[in-house]
Amino acid sequence: PHAAARPLSWRRYVKTSKRAFTLIELLVVIAIIAILAAILFPVFAKAREKARTSSCSSNFKQIGIAVMQYVQDYDEKFPAEVYEAAGPLPWEWCNKGQYSNIQDIVAPYIKSTQVWVCPSNTVTTVEGCTSYSQWISGRALAAIDAPASMVMDCDSSWEWLSLTGNAVPRALEVHNGMLNALFVDGHVKLQKKSMLTLSQFDPTQSTTLTW
Repeated sequence: PHAAARPLSWRRYVKTSKRAFTLIELLVVIAIIAILAAILFPVFAKAREKARTSSCSSNFKQIGIAVMQYVQDYDEKFPAEVYEAAGPLPWEWCNKGQYSNIQDIVAPYIKSTQVWVCPSNTVTTVEGCTSYSQWISGRALAAIDAPASMVMDCDSSWEWLSLTGNAVPRALEVHNGMLNALFVDGHVKLQKKSMLTLSQFDPTQSTTLTW
């Protein structure tokens, strides 16, 4: 025997219960999504910047190792960035003008040129992403009394780091208001530029004044 047909009233209930969202309900859902996005997007942005900061720090550590390998091979003297009237030299890849930059000098000790690129620095060239200390340039390792506090290189907008002449310090705070600094002893520290004294770039300068 065939099953008894459903009452008409039950079929009407099923049909009428399948309704769409109202405008107010849709607006509530959109508002909730917008609130969640406003909360989560800054968190994601900070996480991405933290990863870029870590990558930059790793790059500086590789640069520090390369420089110290150079120092060991060349009578314990740091690479000297010099002007070459005849430049560029055949092996130079970074500065193809009349200067030998740190990037070119220690190129044999570094596998990838990408270590010179800060992932957070979008305003300068590969040449200018890091700023090599001109006080350290060409100096003997034994002449540096406090290697743990002397800055060798840091995030910047210019290739040279000097407190005299036209190559003024241009350290750049590209990591949420902070910068990575490579010290002569090889350690890298994330800090604000205002926490570094002038004497950490040139011992003849003030031990209290900052930039």
